Formats: sequence, structure tokens, C-alpha cells
Amino acid sequence: MTCTRSAFLLSILLTGALQAHAQGQAKAGTCIVAVDFEDGLIPFGWTVEEVEQLDAQGVGTGAFVPGWRVGNASDANASGFFPVANLPVGNRFIMANDDAPPCDCDMDTVRLTTASIDFTGRSGMALEGRYFHEQSLGAGNARIEVRGQGGEWLELAVLPAAPSVWQPFFLDLSAFDGNPDVQLRFSWSDGGEWSSGFALDDLCLMDRLPRDLSIVQVYSHRPSASAFDPTVRSLRYSQLPAEQADSLRPTVDLMNRGQLVLGGVALAVTVDQGGNQQQVLVGPLSDLAPGERRTITLPAMPITAALGTVTLNVATADAFVDDEPTDNAGAASLQLTGPGWASGYGAMASDVGASDGSLGGSEPFIVAQRMEIVRPGSVAQGISAVLLGNVDAGIEVRAVLFNSLFITVDTSSRYALTAVDVEQGALGVPLFLPLSTTPALEPGDYFVGIQRLEGEGEVRVATAGLGPEGAAAVLSGPIFTIEYVERTPMVRLHVAEFGVGVEERSLSDELIQGVFPMPIMDVAQLSFVLGSSASVTVELTDLAGRTLQKTPLGTLPVGQHRHTLHTNRFGPGMYLLTLRTRDRQQTLPIIIAR
Repeated sequence: MTCTRSAFLLSILLTGALQAHAQGQAKAGTCIVAVDFEDGLIPFGWTVEEVEQLDAQGVGTGAFVPGWRVGNASDANASGFFPVANLPVGNRFIMANDDAPPCDCDMDTVRLTTASIDFTGRSGMALEGRYFHEQSLGAGNARIEVRGQGGEWLELAVLPAAPSVWQPFFLDLSAFDGNPDVQLRFSWSDGGEWSSGFALDDLCLMDRLPRDLSIVQVYSHRPSASAFDPTVRSLRYSQLPAEQADSLRPTVDLMNRGQLVLGGVALAVTVDQGGNQQQVLVGPLSDLAPGERRTITLPAMPITAALGTVTLNVATADAFVDDEPTDNAGAASLQLTGPGWASGYGAMASDVGASDGSLGGSEPFIVAQRMEIVRPGSVAQGISAVLLGNVDAGIEVRAVLFNSLFITVDTSSRYALTAVDVEQGALGVPLFLPLSTTPALEPGDYFVGIQRLEGEGEVRVATAGLGPEGAAAVLSGPIFTIEYVERTPMVRLHVAEFGVGVEERSLSDELIQGVFPMPIMDVAQLSFVLGSSASVTVELTDLAGRTLQKTPLGTLPVGQHRHTLHTNRFGPGMYLLTLRTRDRQQTLPIIIAR
């Protein structure tokens, strides 16, 4: 079988901590101040300290620049020292970064201060948001302070560091209820070193309701379980070969955003597979204190080996009364795959489908993703990956299948990349490499990887989402030193052969590239490409198959297209989005949040 490129359904699982937080905090009418920096501006009246630029020897130049600026992940990582997770893709935030333009500065302490905010008549005030803070390369602390009516600054929090992830925060400001002049101050120190940076986003200053429970995130797996435990399937999968269907082991993140202790909370957990539903009730849970965030382990839910989408829904039980019920539900999905184009070629994938970064470089490496096989009978046909980079035609790569100890089980033939391969990778099109011996897979853990071999240029493997330590690894250096990484490579295992002839299509044939942002608040962009001119229709249905919205787009030319989705009249939850042309269609699950 020759190496072919083929497109398969990219189902979208609920994304990582960043989008989970965005889903939970989307609470219309409760943010008296909401700042997401998507306009690229620092809010009017906010004060930004200036810092002196330094030359290459660390000597001041006499030129001063703002210590904070708004940008995206690419702006933050200009020198490779502040790799902010790009979730959702293209997201903007405010950052203090002592090594990226226009700085190269000494940021021993750099402060960002809000304008005066009037808390008159307010009750139960709180501040929530998210931040990115690795505290690497000698960086110092990040702090949040508050003061009222020109008084002394009081420290609210020293924000803990964590590698590679956006973290949520929630701070009680009720001590300042009724105060007509309140200011907040965010500060970061580079520790006297040229280090990384600090970023803030999605700030919400809220007037809390008495009873306000939020379902922040629903997982179809156990995110806290160790990836190194071979006795349990603990990792997230967005796609799973039907023959490897086992059980969902769901968990849910809850948060009490209200002013009162919440007791008697119970959850209704439902799994829908092809219209067949199973449900269990969980609870009542022990009391949740105001501001408390808790992860609840739910009962395992068996699923059957039937192709299609498995949807997990979690909602508060009917008996629970909440002042803000629009965020009392959440969902996750899993695509069970099988032979053929429409069924995904037996793909097993952990990535969430929309690239947020990359791993790799210009030196030899292997980027690998762990796969947990729980049932015998699957045969490893090949490995696919989304590749990025700037390469000359001829640079060589190959697919590698390892066991859990990184002992080689099989490889593909060497494959020389072309310029078209890299162009297609930038569009999210995976390169498929068939394995040489197509070995049978016994139960246990395996790593599937892409190896950069010979040639000039940079090759990078796209990443999409985050996973626990041990789920993914980069092997580099002369003896291939193993480094476990939290970013999830877009590397997939296939246990069904890719088709030939008419089935050999690329993503440039009528196929959805993605929907951004996800979850959807009110408006999103559907991105797709057409390999030939076609009449296109976009349809939104609920999980019961009822058509809610049908939009003919007319006849569109060959190429890339975007369509704006307006979802503000639909309630929160899981829906199915279908892109149709005359001779084919693609459906993927989407999540609407409020």
C-alpha cells in the first residue's frame, strides 16, 4: 500500500482547562466589568507602568516602553522563553514579558492597575479570571492586590505557578461591598533575570448571586489518573476504534460561584449512544463552600462497539434550585471509528482537533502520543500526524510504533515530505504513513510517533489540547532522551486501512476544518474547504435528530471558506453541526455554552 493522504472525521471533544473556564464563567448579566482583551486594547483608565529597555549587555538605553501589552501566543513566544498555550486558537490576552519585543527589559516588579470601580449597592463581589504563570528561568511571583478609596494596597493572592497551562482563579471581594472607589492591581516580577513572563485573560468582576452552582467542565475520562498505570484506561480520547470501546470513566468539575454554602446538590449523568440512553443519579454531594471548586468522580458508564458519536451529558438533578440555572449542565463527546472515510479509518486520537501549538524543530526528534489498548484484536495499520514547518522538498520522516518502554514494535518506510505536505498540514490535513508489518496489538500501552530523519528545514508536529504527564513525549538528542510533555500531539493510530481510489481525498475536499471558539457562547466561525465548486448547506440539529437551523450558503467556489454561526437562541448543551454538499456531508458535535 502506498503512502496516501486522507481526511477523516475530526470530532471535537470538550477542550482543556482554558475553554472549560470560559464555559463556566459565561454568565450574562453578572459581570459588572468583563475584560477579554480580544479588541487588542488595554481598557481605558488602566495604568501601565513603563520600564527601561536594555541593550544586549543589559545596560539601560534610556528608552521606556509599557511593561504590559496585549498580544497572542505567537507574540508571547517571540524568543522561545514564554510558550503560552494557544487556547482557544488565536486568543488575545495581556502579558508582562521581559524578553519579547518591544521590551528586553528589567521587570523586577511591573504593575497593571485598573481604573476606579464603583461597588456602591453591590453585594458579594468577587473577581475571577485565568492566568498563565510558569515561574521558569528564575522568574519571581505574580500577585493580585486591592484597595478601596485610596487606602493601602492589600494582597489578595500570590498566584501559584504551573507549567504549560492556563489556570483559573476566583477571589472574594465582598469585604469591599458598597465601596464607591475600588481598584485592583496585578503585579509580576522577573526575579532579576531574563526569564519567562506572566499573562492574564478573561477577567470578570461579578456581583454574586446567593445560590450559584456552575458545572465548569465535563470529562469522559479520569484526568487525575496516572498515565503510567497500565491497568486502567485513564486518558482522554476524542476518537476511539469501535473494537476498543470499553467504558467511559467520567468526571465533572463543579464550582460554587454564589455567596451561600450549597447543600443537597445531585447530578444526573446520561450517556447517549445512537439514541440509546443510560442514566444514573449521583449525590447528594457534601456541602460546597462559597468559591469552592471540586472534581467529582462519576460511576463508570459502559459503551458498545457501535460506530458513531457517544455523548456524555451531566446536569444538576431537577430537585436542585439555583439562582443562575443556565450553567448547570455540561457535555463531552467521543467518536467511535471504523473502516472507511466516513467512519474515520479506525482512528484512535487524543487531540481535540484544533491546533494550539507544535513540537519539533530542525534536529532529529520523535514526537509520540500514548495509546491505551484494552481489548485484543486490533491491528496497527498506520499512523497519521498533522505536520507543520518550513521544509525543502525531500526532508524525510517516518512513523514509529513503540511499546510502553519505547522499544520499537514497527515503523513505516521513510517518506520524503513535499511542499504540498507542509501546505496541507497548515490546513490541518494529516499525513498518513502505513506501518510495515501491521502488527496485532495486545492489551497494554503503546506510543505512536513521528520521527524526523534527514534533510534541511524545520518539521513540527501540531498539538491540540493538554494531557497529564506521561501521555505524550518528545525523544531528542543523540541517544533520544525522553521528555514527557503536557501538550497533546496530533498523532493518531489507525487500526483500519485507508481506502484507495475514490477514497483518497484530502481535507481540501468538502470537509470541516473546525469551529472556533469552542465551546460557543453566541457567535462562532465554521471553517471549511472545497476541493471543487459545490452547493453548500449548513444544518444544526439536536441530539434527538430534530433540525433547529438550516442555512443554504449557495454555490461556492474551490478554496477555503468561513461561515458565521449565530447560536444565541439555543440553550447550552451538545448539538450536531452538519456541512452538506450534493454528494457528501460531514457532521461533528459542537457545544453551546452560556
